[in-house]
Parts: sequence; structure tokens; C-alpha cells
Amino acid sequence: MEILNNIKAGLVKNISNLSGWSTRRRIINFLVDDWGSIRVPDKAAQKALIETGIDCESNRFNKFDTLASKDDLSFLFETLTSFKDRNGFPPSFTALTTVANPDFEKIRNSDYQQYFYEPFTLTLEKYYITERVIDIWKEGISAGIFIPQFHGREHLNVHLWLKALQNRDYNLLNAFEQGAIGVPMSQPSKFRGSYMAAFDFENEIDQKKLPEICHEGLALFQQIFGYKALLFTPSALLHNHNLESHLADKGIRFIDRAKCSSEPIGGGLYRRQYYKMGQKNDFEQFYITRNCMFEPDQYNDMTSVDKALYDIEISFRWKKPAIVSSHRVNFVGGISPANRDHGLKCLKSLLIKIKTKWPDAEFLNFSEFAGELQK
Repeated sequence: MEILNNIKAGLVKNISNLSGWSTRRRIINFLVDDWGSIRVPDKAAQKALIETGIDCESNRFNKFDTLASKDDLSFLFETLTSFKDRNGFPPSFTALTTVANPDFEKIRNSDYQQYFYEPFTLTLEKYYITERVIDIWKEGISAGIFIPQFHGREHLNVHLWLKALQNRDYNLLNAFEQGAIGVPMSQPSKFRGSYMAAFDFENEIDQKKLPEICHEGLALFQQIFGYKALLFTPSALLHNHNLESHLADKGIRFIDRAKCSSEPIGGGLYRRQYYKMGQKNDFEQFYITRNCMFEPDQYNDMTSVDKALYDIEISFRWKKPAIVSSHRVNFVGGISPANRDHGLKCLKSLLIKIKTKWPDAEFLNFSEFAGELQK
């Protein structure tokens, strides 16, 4: 049965790479989600959550994920810059970034009746008081190896989260006291991404608030980084297509979509939509579809490397760029340094094998790839 399942998965993977924009160049870009967003602050907060009975083990994000420190970024950048493609360029992480986090103190003072946020740069200063972590971000940007793009204002559905706090959800209230998000709600949610999908919505009133959230987030993005975002990747890859015209008005030219996408239509209901690499919408925006996966902390060995190489091989077979999907959680060590070390070890192995197997592979940053897609 396992053999048959593997054959079926391989067929699906090949078929999904047949259509859409093609190129003879062996292009590789890493799309890495969740930069800027909080999750569980540190080991002490995680321990406190576990003591209240909240599961922080079965979900890898609650087990390992937190804001990247100076060391996390320095070790990552050292790994990336130690490799060069045939043109002399290093691999580039497209860092999908949420630019704000909840202001817990102000929300608490309103008795959970109002939502307030703070720039993620301020959150970084609170987490790492003696480190200028944002300066390391800017070094990565200048080197072309770590290029932020827009993941949303925050990695949080403001309406659903605040509503659950107002209803005194046990798990979320305990997480709130630790400055954490992402733990499961006490009762199962009917929404695909629970309260972590920022652009899902319950009703038309909530949906109408989403463009303003995007506009505020994009303005803050430009204020922090000094340039406008080109790419929008919604948290949990969930958003309704009606949002795209508002994004186009603010300069977003590329939309990250799952090939088989669940589009929210309100009230925890979804419709299935299919997208191809390079497909254009009515607002002259291009859809980007990921076709490779690299998630080291899902495995204790090098399985993630083998799986990524398999995906890259299929993408190149059908003359597609290798758009490698990953998450920050694989490369941070604030809760578990061993988690970061394993992620970087796998990344090094992957890059060595890419260069060995495809010496003509090219590491493009997102702006370079966007330029190719628009030719």
C-alpha cells in the first residue's frame, strides 16, 4: 500500500508541474514564512503553558518557533553566503514577514474589547534588549540573501482571536498571559487556520475590514524596510480573491497561492480554486505557486533534504523554477538550539547536493525571479 501511495504522490507531483510558466533556466528561490511574528516567547513561557495543560509538543511551531535572535540570523546568513551558484550569487531567502504583533498590555487594559498592535521591530527590542536584531535583518537585505516580502500586518485573525478572548477561552487566555499566540483553542474551530489565518473572515462586515489591515501593514512594511513589497503571501495561504484589487492599488504585483487553494467565502466555508505558476488575474498580478518543500524539523534525520531534492528534480524536469517552501521555525534556536542546528545542517546538505547535481542551477532573489516571470 505504501508503494502505491508513493507512486500516486509522484504522479500528482509531476502532473501539477506540467502547466504554467516555464523556463529553461534552473532557477531556485526559497519562500520562507513567518518572520516577524511572535509564537511562544521562550522556554520559560512554553513551560508555563504546559503546566496549564496546553499541548506544546504535538505542534512543531509551539514546540520550537519564536522570534529569530541575532545568533539565529547570523548563523543562517553564514550558511547562505558560504554557497555560490555558477554566476557567483548566494542562495536567497524570500522572508515572508508580518510587520506587527499584538500589544498585549493595551489589549488587556481594554478588557479584550479593543485590538492594538505594535511594529515587530518593537517586539524584537522587547525580546532581545541588548541586541540590535533589526540591524542584522538589514545586513541580510543589503547582501541580497534575506529579502522581506509581505505576509500580512500580523499572523493573527484579529476578529476571531479577540472574540475568543472575550469569551474567556481558557487556552488563549493562558497564552495571552505569556505573550504567546498559536496554541490551540479550547474548543475546535470551524475555520481552516483557526485564529491564525489573518485574512479569513466570519461575515461581510469582517471581510470589509481586511483591506484596511493590508493597507496599514503595507505602509508599515515600507516604513521599516524602505521599499514597497512586491509579493503577498497570506498567513495559512488563505484569502478571498476580492482582496487582490486592494493589494494591487498598493503595489503588490505577485500573489502566493497554493496550486489547489481553499478560498474563504465566510463563516468557515471555502471553495476550491486552482492556480498555475505565472497565471495572471484581472489586476495584472501574477500568481506564484510553490512546488518544493523543505521542512527540516518535521524529521530527525536528512529526510527533508531527500524530499526537497525529489521535488526540485521534478520541477526542473518540467522546466519549472524550484520555488522551495519553508518556515522560520526550522532555523531558530531560542527555545531549542538543537532545532536550529539541525535545520542549518540540513540546509547545508541540501545546498551541497543542489550544486553537485545541478551545477548550472541559479539562486535568484525574489526581485530577480519576478523580473524573469514578467518577460
